[in-house]
Amino acid sequence: MKIGHKSILGFVGIASLVGVVGACCILHNKRAQNIAEEQVYKSISHLDDVWKLMEAQEHQEIAACNYLFLDTGLEGRRADYFYEKTRAEETCQRYSTMACEYAEPLIEKYYDNIKIYNTKIEEAFELHRQGAHLELIKEKVREANKYIETAHEDALEPIIEHVHKVHIEPAKENIAKGIRRTTNVTITVSVIAVILAVGLGLFISYSISGPLKKLGSATAEIGKGKLDTKIEFTSNDEISKLAQSFNEMAYDLKEYHANLETKVKERTSELRSEVRQRTSAKKVLEQRIKEINCLYELSRLIERPQISFDQILQETAELIRSTYRHPDITCVRITFSGIDYKTDNFAITESSQSAHINVQGEKVGTIKVYYLGEKQRDDEAPFLKEERDLLDAVAERLGMIAERAKTGKKLELFRNLIDRSNDCIFVIDPKWGRFLDANDKACTTLGYKQEELLDMTIKDVEESIPDDASWEKHLKELKLKGDIVIEGRQRRKDAATFFAETSFKLVSRDKEDHIIAIARDITERKQAEEATALAYKKLEEANRELKEMQSQMVQSEKLASIGQLAAGVAHEMNTPVGFVASNFQTLENYIKKIQCLLEMHGKLVGEIKTAQKTELLNKADAINKSRDDMKMDFILEDIQGLFDDSREGLSRVTNIIQNLRDFSRIDQPGSLDKYNLNDGIEATLVVAKNEIKYDAELKTDLSELPHILCNAGQINQVFLNILVNAAQAIKSQERENQGTITIRTYATDEHVICEISDDGPGIAPDMLSKVFDPFFTTKPAGKGTGLGLSVSYDIIVNKHNGEILADSTVGEGTKFIIKLPSKRKNPDYEEAKENSGKKNSIICGR
Repeated sequence: MKIGHKSILGFVGIASLVGVVGACCILHNKRAQNIAEEQVYKSISHLDDVWKLMEAQEHQEIAACNYLFLDTGLEGRRADYFYEKTRAEETCQRYSTMACEYAEPLIEKYYDNIKIYNTKIEEAFELHRQGAHLELIKEKVREANKYIETAHEDALEPIIEHVHKVHIEPAKENIAKGIRRTTNVTITVSVIAVILAVGLGLFISYSISGPLKKLGSATAEIGKGKLDTKIEFTSNDEISKLAQSFNEMAYDLKEYHANLETKVKERTSELRSEVRQRTSAKKVLEQRIKEINCLYELSRLIERPQISFDQILQETAELIRSTYRHPDITCVRITFSGIDYKTDNFAITESSQSAHINVQGEKVGTIKVYYLGEKQRDDEAPFLKEERDLLDAVAERLGMIAERAKTGKKLELFRNLIDRSNDCIFVIDPKWGRFLDANDKACTTLGYKQEELLDMTIKDVEESIPDDASWEKHLKELKLKGDIVIEGRQRRKDAATFFAETSFKLVSRDKEDHIIAIARDITERKQAEEATALAYKKLEEANRELKEMQSQMVQSEKLASIGQLAAGVAHEMNTPVGFVASNFQTLENYIKKIQCLLEMHGKLVGEIKTAQKTELLNKADAINKSRDDMKMDFILEDIQGLFDDSREGLSRVTNIIQNLRDFSRIDQPGSLDKYNLNDGIEATLVVAKNEIKYDAELKTDLSELPHILCNAGQINQVFLNILVNAAQAIKSQERENQGTITIRTYATDEHVICEISDDGPGIAPDMLSKVFDPFFTTKPAGKGTGLGLSVSYDIIVNKHNGEILADSTVGEGTKFIIKLPSKRKNPDYEEAKENSGKKNSIICGR
């Protein structure tokens, strides 16, 4: 029997055994898997029912909360709740019909808790319908939710644990048993299969390795030159046939060896004869001739008119191939700047040589030559040394050509740029100032042809350089600084002049100096500068007039406000002045009585020396009687009270006048003084009190504020505008009771803040954004100018770097918030500080 047949029978037996055992394992595993799947499906079914029950109850809870705690759509949410409640009860009943014996009592217990929860929720609904407090309703809902939690803990969680214990855990155990049984069987079968395979392998190895060892020994003998060696075999298998073929090969090899020795001797004799006929000098000479021809043809290529650099590279590739020893089996590729130039027979092989094309030391391309013939003998290279030298020479020559072409393109591009420039560009000889070159723009601007300009000097066109002396002066400055700029007038050919700005730069190259001059027509710029200067002057004048008008407008608005409030101020002053005048009338009567009494005393004193005692006593009694009739004791007691009242009245009048002066004073624009906002509010309230007190009650909450730098009169104007607007807004409501105006001040780290709020009609949102616009007013025609808040915005934001904000709600009132920076520098002081460094004088702050 053949070795292959033995091996096949052995492996078929092992495979059959393994297949039978594997099939048994698969059937057993399939049965265990079916049992586990059935148990898992039951558990999933039970858990799905429990989950549906929990989901229905959760939807019922959400519907109840939506009905109790949302403000809109009560009827729709109540219907949602009863729908979710019915669905939850149906789900519970459906599950109770399908539940196992273990789950039935638990489901009943769950249903009892749900009934209590529904009762509690109904009680919460009743509280909600009665309008009970929200916290009471929430407490009732939390009480109801406890029964839900009890139902989950006492009923649903035990059911889930029971499903895990009865269905899922046994399924897991069955699967684990199946896996362990399969693993044991697999290990046993694998061990048996390995043992049988090892035994079969040893048998087959012994059947093959013995004859092969004999065959190897015979091969080694033939390798040593013993071509008569033979192998003897008695078996009739593949090894015996291999031995027979080996014996036949050994005989043929012996015959071929003898013929080969004869041919080698004959060929060796022929080669020696050819070598003698050739000399190395002839080879070198022929190769040098090819190199010279190649370089000569390359030079002719360069000199050919209208030839591009791409054509030069393509033809050079063909030229290189023609100069090699075997041009038919040689191909060339020149790569330059990423572009390939190839011969028509180009192909890549293992045999190649290359040279780099360098421009200014930088690699820009490569020449690569490939040998397409058969592989040479080890002692023969495909390329000659002379061909290597030729390739390097061509690469160097191409680098020089590329550098010249690149430089020519740059020069051409640079010349085009110069000629297309919008500036006049000249090259000037430093010694005489003569033009050596000029671009097209220079010729066009000056009106000369280039040939005419090259016969002229800078002095012929530049009026600021009229002679050699001035040119020498500028040249000396140019050599010192390297570049200078001159603004002046240049002359055209028609004698017309124009403004030009000329930049001169000294350039040194190859030990020779040149001047590059770039001139630009700046006539329009000069005209624009003059127009700008004139416009700036007009703008300054307009700005000054605007500031004066603005100051006058603020003062006019202030005086208009004072005029509007004059009656109220007069009324405030009239009360103290009235009782002061009344006191003075009473004092006048008192003084007349005192004067009368004093006259009587004077007469008595004059008659004491001459009158009789009885007369004197009678006159004294008359004087005492007159004293009693005049109520002199009362007069003496009352007179001090009259003086005190009059002093208080005069003090009040003085205070009103001072506040009025503080409020209405005319300040210089931009002048800033230290000021306390609380003082400004009190002064403004004195002026506006009579306008406000009949329509609104004033409430003030004034915190301690730091002094800030501001224009006090302007800030008072802002307070007055806002307070009067608030009073007029409340008055427009024509309500029975008085409104309220609240003034609050406080300070932060960066700002001093005043809030003025009222409980008037408020401002509509579409009008709130326009309240600071000039001439915008919500008052009837003739009742307002619309400038009050616009002026206030300008004072706070533009003049004091602060903020003024308006917040209003229709029907509730309006609040204005004024923020002024608490750390602002005085511009007068800063200006004085700057001037103190320039002059020897002392500047005192205001």
